[in-house]
Amino acid sequence: MGLLLAGLTGLIFSCQKENSLTDQSLLATEFALATDVSAVGTEELPAAIAAYVTKNQHPLEIEAVFHSPSLGYQIILENGLDIYFNSKGDYLEKGGGHGGHGGGHGDGDHGDGGGHGDGDHGDGDGDGGANRCMLGDSLSSADLPQAALDYVTTNYADATIASVVVKPSGKFGVELSDGTVLLFDVDGTFIEECTGHPGDPGDGHGTGGDNHGGGSCLRGDTLSLDSLPQAVLDYLATNNASDTVAVVTVKPNGWYAVGLTNGSVLLFDADGAFVRTCGDRPGHGGPTHGGTDVAPDQLPQAILDYLAANHADATVSRAVITFSGKYFIRLSDGTKLIFDENGNILFDSGD
Repeated sequence: MGLLLAGLTGLIFSCQKENSLTDQSLLATEFALATDVSAVGTEELPAAIAAYVTKNQHPLEIEAVFHSPSLGYQIILENGLDIYFNSKGDYLEKGGGHGGHGGGHGDGDHGDGGGHGDGDHGDGDGDGGANRCMLGDSLSSADLPQAALDYVTTNYADATIASVVVKPSGKFGVELSDGTVLLFDVDGTFIEECTGHPGDPGDGHGTGGDNHGGGSCLRGDTLSLDSLPQAVLDYLATNNASDTVAVVTVKPNGWYAVGLTNGSVLLFDADGAFVRTCGDRPGHGGPTHGGTDVAPDQLPQAILDYLAANHADATVSRAVITFSGKYFIRLSDGTKLIFDENGNILFDSGD
């Protein structure tokens, strides 16, 4: 009888869990706690899910995809929003920054996520979306298309541009001096103001430790940059002088996580001593922020020809093919380039 009762109890629990996966907020929580989540390339998405995202989220592209065989898919869009599909492939209601679900499960160990929690084990303010909007490679504001510069001047006359990133798709994230974060298309057309969607579920510290890389590394309560120990500030000044800090969090054990706009997440102990860059563990890797890595010699011939003609003195340090087929190239001299699916140049920061 005892065994039968235990079996029935397990069956009931299993059914309840399966039923919970029709609810977006519950599925988001399940993802935050899951141990079987890994980053996958956008090409591994089921065709129906890929088609849904293309149709319903244009012009936003996918920045990261996380898969749990038992739960389904978590997809992070360029503006920082999460969307979820359960294990049956059903789309669930769109979420927001999720104020503390860790902004996904990525950076290095299993991919490259972003965002972070904000709150104290309760309803966070969900600012992860705005911070994820600034995941990309740092640029000078002079590299922005004139249309974007004009838009800022016209609509945010009292603010100045604090930082700029180019995302793998070629879109631009622009953070203003008042904290506003804007998203622009590759030609400088304004898309939207990135927000954290206040009221979305939050959980300041999150759970699950540091299992999935940068997204989990960033779980914690948000701090200002000047709240960091001097040892951390000194380390950043010495080793990351050309990088911009996107977010700082303190974890329950007193350690600090510092997320940079280039997608890197640095981990420091309670005294401010550098521990590691999240993802620096042998035997991992896999799909990364904004798409799936591609070997330089596998790039279209049109791209190779362009590089040979215009950047002969540099080598390809990273190449990514995005969800929509664009190519993001980072060169050894720091130049960033975006090509369309046919190899036509869309953006060249060294031009």
